[in-house]
Amino acid sequence: RRGPVIDYQAAVRPLADELARLRHSVHEEPELGNREFKTAEKIEAYLARCGIPTRRLLDTAVIGRLEGALPGPCAALRALICAAGGKNEHQGML
Repeated sequence: RRGPVIDYQAAVRPLADELARLRHSVHEEPELGNREFKTAEKIEAYLARCGIPTRRLLDTAVIGRLEGALPGPCAALRALICAAGGKNEHQGML
């Protein structure tokens, strides 16, 4: 059984400024791969403020878990958080 169609872009639009501030905060102190200790702390703290439980897979790997009220399909999102060594092809994206 399918649920209602959700306009996810409209749903997250109110968070755009807040997420941009988080992104800028992370980019103020770029960290290389497997050394993203401050970045992981910032992400973990942000998710905690949002009421999202977290755990660490590794020292720099933060996992946040969202659970719906009903059983059904799930999705996973993975994001790289290390500083790019050169031009970032995704620059300007949230």
